[in-house]
Amino acid sequence: MTTVSDETQAGPASAAETWLKQHSGELPKFNPAFASLIAKLDWEAGDVHELERVIATDPGSVVCLLRVANSPFFGLSKRVDSIRHALTVLGMSSVRSIVMRGYLIDTFGLQLDDQLAGDLVTHSIVTGLAARELAGVLKAPEDVAFVAGMLHGVGKLMLLVYARELIERIYQDGATATDYTADEMGVLGFDHIELGVLTLKLWHMPDNIIEAVRDYQDIGRCDTPLKQTLFAAYQLARYLECLRRQNREEAESLGQQLVERIGEKRFGGVVKRVNAEATAMFALSAG
Repeated sequence: MTTVSDETQAGPASAAETWLKQHSGELPKFNPAFASLIAKLDWEAGDVHELERVIATDPGSVVCLLRVANSPFFGLSKRVDSIRHALTVLGMSSVRSIVMRGYLIDTFGLQLDDQLAGDLVTHSIVTGLAARELAGVLKAPEDVAFVAGMLHGVGKLMLLVYARELIERIYQDGATATDYTADEMGVLGFDHIELGVLTLKLWHMPDNIIEAVRDYQDIGRCDTPLKQTLFAAYQLARYLECLRRQNREEAESLGQQLVERIGEKRFGGVVKRVNAEATAMFALSAG
């Protein structure tokens, strides 16, 4: 476990630092090497034995994988009881997102049937998938973009673990569909972005990922390919969520912004690939 240090910054502690010290005690332990490995593996043409070995190293991922494979969504008559069988049932492209969903749930000690947690984690992974797809267009490293996307909402996950009542009050209408930073400031005195940045610093994440997470909602500060990729990935994740919630007006607005950013032809391809990979995870989150 990573203990909150008094060396986060020199000078007086901010409200977020004070909250983190008072409420967290010990932070969840995150292994960026595992996330980076998941991003780098060639899941379409990968060695099944290697994929089995990697997945088996994280119990939460295994539980999530088997749960999805055995869900009514696939309607199988025979129970799936091995990683190899799950890989066959789900297909490689769906497994990466499910594995990372299980990894985040395990890292933060969340419950599989917690709807709010499921929504937050699913949004995080979809943003990571979108960032990985958009990285090639916007000239950012794919594995770094994937990790940045997956961790962009880590501040919300911290609030979910350590201040459940507060986060439920703030996110009454859902935790991912709207920008709640003003509400967070009003209730907490800081927002999830600042808390996420502090958490990533305590995890000793690279500066480029920390800075991208800090600026992911502000296009005016997105002055690097990685920041631009994360900003667009966040928009794409929200676009897919709006479509699923049948919020057509907001989806159309987000889609138009993305088309202007990456082009209509690329937009269609990216949406298709991200949605295909996330479909099983959406079904798990909804069920």
